[in-house]
Amino acid sequence: MAINQTVLDMSEVIMGGLTADSNLGVVNSQEDIFEKTLPQDLTMAVVNQVANHNTTFVAAATHAFGTMAMNTMKDNSKLDTVIGSFDMGGDDQLSMIYARSKEMHVPGKDEKITKYGVTNIAYEVKAGKNGGELKKVRAELNELAMAAFK
Repeated sequence: MAINQTVLDMSEVIMGGLTADSNLGVVNSQEDIFEKTLPQDLTMAVVNQVANHNTTFVAAATHAFGTMAMNTMKDNSKLDTVIGSFDMGGDDQLSMIYARSKEMHVPGKDEKITKYGVTNIAYEVKAGKNGGELKKVRAELNELAMAAFK
């Protein structure tokens, strides 16, 4: 299973922007490395515009979902939580859990308080499931590591 040449070419660009500290076990990337990998017809201005939209969408979706969840709980007093999710394009997803109440620690104190209408949010950016090119890359890295470390 050969890795797609586009992936290999992009990997080469990224490798050129990485530095490693073998004492600390840290790999650092150049600040503009993501931008250097963009196709010619996709600019950082567009990427940033999408990122800003996603930030606003998460806030707006949380507001709408929380309001709807609260009203749903008013209609059914037996519900302690309400769940929901939103597709964000590609395989990305925004998931939420709205809790009627939750006991929380007071920061810096040894006491708890009860908060009402607590919303937990997860924004999952799925770069890929273990399939396709990512599966090929991971398999190759496993083989190379076995040869290097075994």
